Amino acid sequence: MKYKLADSYRKNQDYPKALAWFNVVVQNKSNQTFPLSVFWLSEMNKFLGNYSEAKKYFSQYYKEHFKENDFFVRKAKQEISACEMAENAKPDSSVIKISNQGLPL
Repeated sequence: MKYKLADSYRKNQDYPKALAWFNVVVQNKSNQTFPLSVFWLSEMNKFLGNYSEAKKYFSQYYKEHFKENDFFVRKAKQEISACEMAENAKPDSSVIKISNQGLPL
């Protein structure tokens, strides 16, 4: 029931609520029954900008399922690198001034 609730929030793009419920599912060790729960928990963290948490759970999912070599395993491996890049990205601090020069378009 909790997994279905989390998944419905995910499908409706209510990521904060989906994150909270996928956390409950994973913490209750329901990921044996719902193996994608760790993957979706990773995704929700990534979507909300929690890249270190996302990387942790993508790594966990990859380690638990790497022998399956399906779409989700390959995606988890790719997302680990993406999270590392996001963590290392620096925000652009350039100051840009935009003004109308009075010229017609």
